[in-house]
Amino acid sequence: MKAESFIVADTSAWISSFQKKGYDALKQRLREALEKNVLAINGIIFCELLQGAKNELEYENLKARLEVLHYLPVSEEVWERAAQLSFNLRRQGITIPTTDAVIAQSVIDHRCGLLHCDKHFEMIARHSDLGIVAGF
Repeated sequence: MKAESFIVADTSAWISSFQKKGYDALKQRLREALEKNVLAINGIIFCELLQGAKNELEYENLKARLEVLHYLPVSEEVWERAAQLSFNLRRQGITIPTTDAVIAQSVIDHRCGLLHCDKHFEMIARHSDLGIVAGF
């Protein structure tokens, strides 16, 4: 399967999907992506999700679930382009976390869509080729 057909769910989307109230459209898109086997993840999202586990059992269960998703590698070139993206945004008065810049650049480079609940990705999308599938 080509990366272009994948959807990346950012950590913010996963966390929102775990909440009982709200974010119904996002939860639906996440479910659909899982059912269609088009959900992808990269190392930063993998790490962010696992670090939030409440205990060892939750960590291991979550890890097993995440490992079946499509994995998008983050190459050295992605890191450099993420730095350029962040640099360009700062020149416009927009400061974003480095992790969000790398996630966004990874999604752009792999030509995926992004599910998220993070205002930084909306700002990035307005000033780049980041494709948003569903946001908040």
